[in-house]
Amino acid sequence: MTPTLLITGAAGSVGSALRPLLRRHYTLRLLDRHPIAETVENEHAIACDLTDRNAVLAAVAGADAIVHLACAHGPAIRYDETVEPNYHATLYLLEAAQRHAVSRFVFASSHHVLGQYRGDEVERFDDLPAAPDSY
Repeated sequence: MTPTLLITGAAGSVGSALRPLLRRHYTLRLLDRHPIAETVENEHAIACDLTDRNAVLAAVAGADAIVHLACAHGPAIRYDETVEPNYHATLYLLEAAQRHAVSRFVFASSHHVLGQYRGDEVERFDDLPAAPDSY
């Protein structure tokens, strides 16, 4: 039986790029906050609000592995608007993975760990530990 891989943020740029590679080896369960219109064989799309704990618990059931790519980001989003969709959603996914005995969890972190954007420049902090809220 082909293992099931759940991908959050599956309609994003990274998720879309990974799908053709991963569907060769997995049945893909594609989660995104918006419906994914186009799927192919071995792909099953689910519109899921990752801030809804119960929806996350249900979506993870039966998955063998999770690749967590979803995040709220962008210059127009205030920091306080990122806590629920980024931090809490990740906690819900980890809880669901533990509850459903998911064997692998791959988490794609934020670009923020590399530094902060100031206009067109990136202020990098290679010699310092990343801020605790940047993962």
